[in-house]
Amino acid sequence: MKKGFTLIEIMVVVVIAVTVAAFAVPAYKKSQQRNQFLAAEGKLLEISSGLRNVMQMYKGTSCFDSPATESEKNSDNTLNEKGCKRVPHKCVFTNKFTKASLDAAYNYSYSITTDCKVCMTGGFGVDSAVPSKVCVDKNGCEELTYSDGTFQVNCPN
Repeated sequence: MKKGFTLIEIMVVVVIAVTVAAFAVPAYKKSQQRNQFLAAEGKLLEISSGLRNVMQMYKGTSCFDSPATESEKNSDNTLNEKGCKRVPHKCVFTNKFTKASLDAAYNYSYSITTDCKVCMTGGFGVDSAVPSKVCVDKNGCEELTYSDGTFQVNCPN
């Protein structure tokens, strides 16, 4: 009697392996996408927290797009108190109040609006569980916009 596997047994094992892979690969990709989103969201929260800290320290009220003038800069090109008050979003990055930057991470892009709302967009894929745009305003409220058009706001107590 010869020992070994029959063709039927091998085919059954292959069918089982393919079936398991058919469920595991999409779940893994969805998990990977969710982890990338959470990493990018962490960076977004770090930027918005740094911005709120600078606005509180210097009593800044809004974010302007105009560049800092020479009278608003220190000798090392960081912003002085006058500069941080007028352009708090630039103060966050030039004065290194946060380790985050506006460089893209995981294909997400970050922006700060004139009303000091920090937003991230892109890199989200088509998973409806992951928002297509996330913004955090100067009060810490998080606005989530999904690809199907639904909108959600979460504010701290």
